[in-house]
Amino acid sequence: MVEVHTALLHGDVASVEEAAKIEHAVHAVHAVPGVVGVESYLHIGLLPSDTRPSEGARHPPPSAALHALLSAVTAVGVHVARARSVVSVVLSALAERVPAGELDHLMAHLPDDVRQLMRSPRRIGAPAARTRTVPDLVARVLAVDRVPPKQAEQAAGAVFAALRALVPEEAGDICAVLPEDLRHLWLATAVS
Repeated sequence: MVEVHTALLHGDVASVEEAAKIEHAVHAVHAVPGVVGVESYLHIGLLPSDTRPSEGARHPPPSAALHALLSAVTAVGVHVARARSVVSVVLSALAERVPAGELDHLMAHLPDDVRQLMRSPRRIGAPAARTRTVPDLVARVLAVDRVPPKQAEQAAGAVFAALRALVPEEAGDICAVLPEDLRHLWLATAVS
């Protein structure tokens, strides 16, 4: 999907090389008319929760926090196969809005599997516009393959509500630094 001249890539690839090949092919001059940058959310290799049959005992199950975030998104109707991508898009957009010091406080309260989802996507070319409004955030969620439009805002709100419940001691500080439109979504959502 292309948003404001930036191609948003989602999906799973086998290797770093494969991800780079796709990212650079999309960004190549005139490869996709009008695209000046690439924002890659491509996941490389197995997900931390995926295991080969011989390795099952080596990987811990998802944390309770990750489970809460994924459950919040699937509860509003997002297909389980897209839940992790939706959570990642919302969390990384939020992380880009929160000042570094406050982000460090927030991340200190979260387990590693959730912190991994908050990482900014790899970017090639022109920098992506920062998420300032609910429609900006919804557009990012819509870029996740086959998320129905009516579920995109609900999913963003569900992630905000679940995160607020996970880190109540940081909720007010996060609210204080969000742009007004996102602040309203942060405050309007309730944990279901």
